[in-house]
Amino acid sequence: MPHVVIEGSVDPGRLFEELEPVHEAGSHGVRRTGEIFLNRRRDTSLLEAVVVERGLRQRFFVLISRKGAGVTVRLEPSTQPEKTEGVKRLLAAVGRRVRTHFPDTRYGQTNLADCLDA
Repeated sequence: MPHVVIEGSVDPGRLFEELEPVHEAGSHGVRRTGEIFLNRRRDTSLLEAVVVERGLRQRFFVLISRKGAGVTVRLEPSTQPEKTEGVKRLLAAVGRRVRTHFPDTRYGQTNLADCLDA
């Protein structure tokens, strides 16, 4: 499953307050996030997501959950979109935005390294 671990000190509550939506559109299609939800423990967020590419429209959730001092960005397990290039690039874009808010972090384990440089 596509994912990226952000290692270092990340405050999911602060991230919930500050994370801007992703909106990328072009010849590749459309990738965007919408509403963000935070659980009661303030350690897990869900982001509504939509990817449209090659005539395929997929709606799913991105899960940002605490992992040690950092967080993991991945697909919410109950939503199973096709793991297209657009879905992977959206997850990578969310990971990059997390690092923008917490610049002292670093990328940890990921299978999206080629998308994180984009």
